[in-house]
Amino acid sequence: MEREAVEREVRRRKAIAAHQRIVARSEIIKSRTGLQESSISLIRNIREGQERHE
Repeated sequence: MEREAVEREVRRRKAIAAHQRIVARSEIIKSRTGLQESSISLIRNIREGQERHE
């Protein structure tokens, strides 16, 4: 049981570290290129087939 707790904590810390790297990288990109519009609507349109050019 203690081993599982340690493994869970290691996974949690790795996830936090990965998140921090992603946030830092995003800030670097934002400082270089300025604020970019969200791609969520484009992704939704593609999934729904509205942006497909067949």
